[in-house]
Amino acid sequence: MLRILIADDEYLAIEAVKKIIKNNIEDANIVATASSGKEAIIKVNELSPDIAIMDIQMPGIDGLEAIRQIKASNPNILFIVLTAYDLFDYAKESIGLGAVEYLLKPIKKDQLLMAIDKASKIVKSKQIQNKWEYELKEKLTLVSPLLENQFITQHMYAFEDFFSKDNTGSIV
Repeated sequence: MLRILIADDEYLAIEAVKKIIKNNIEDANIVATASSGKEAIIKVNELSPDIAIMDIQMPGIDGLEAIRQIKASNPNILFIVLTAYDLFDYAKESIGLGAVEYLLKPIKKDQLLMAIDKASKIVKSKQIQNKWEYELKEKLTLVSPLLENQFITQHMYAFEDFFSKDNTGSIV
């Protein structure tokens, strides 16, 4: 299940995003909403969502600063920036912070769904990679003692052979 947080200071924007997600994405769970950057930071730290849909202009800590702070403690979370500001500097900074998409309000359903689908594929890919790495580490943990034992045994016999015979093959 894809875990999503929505952060926007506009109630109607949050409700619109929630409705689009609930009506179109079966495997998504909106774990929280936030109306400020500070609230988003707190809720992300508590709930560890996979994706945060963030507005830029919010009271107190803005969305970009919230992304910076969240990334510092939660580097795996993905961001979709949703804003009313069509400014190149905001888009550039958002992408520089690792945002998957930069979408403009009013939000278009298809654009939001495509952005969430893109982020979802990245999340699933990371989950598969993490599972594979975990399984590999588990296997290595099981095999390491056997390999170490075999290595030591082989080298003991080689060491013993080296010191137990002279050049003619006679035992010294």
